[in-house]
Amino acid sequence: MSQRCKTFDPSFMLQVVQLIKEQGLSVAQVCLDMSLGKTAFRRWLTQHSAERSGQPGIGKPLTTERQRIRQLEVEDRQPAAAEQQPAENSVGLLCPRAAMIYRCIDQLLKKAAAGVTPLCRVLGVSRLGCAGCGK
Repeated sequence: MSQRCKTFDPSFMLQVVQLIKEQGLSVAQVCLDMSLGKTAFRRWLTQHSAERSGQPGIGKPLTTERQRIRQLEVEDRQPAAAEQQPAENSVGLLCPRAAMIYRCIDQLLKKAAAGVTPLCRVLGVSRLGCAGCGK
């Protein structure tokens, strides 16, 4: 049976690092008191030192500043909802040429009194392809 790695809250990890740094306790003593392995504590100490010196560190950020930076990076990677949906005015810009022209004719018919046949002739498309225009 394999052992699962324990996960710890970043605030807990920061408290443990502060116990070691501020109170001068040894890593071995804190490990015995909390019944956890020395490797994790040493990794947290290394990460805390890296974060304090301005480097990103490895794993979950310990300090609140690094946690906020990580959150902003995640938000920056996610495109805004407005960027994902095309604007209503840009509909048809990526359509094939003829389909875009037929949409244009349909919009012109709604705004102007011109007929379908003259518009198709001016824009150089078949009148048959514009069967649904103006409906």
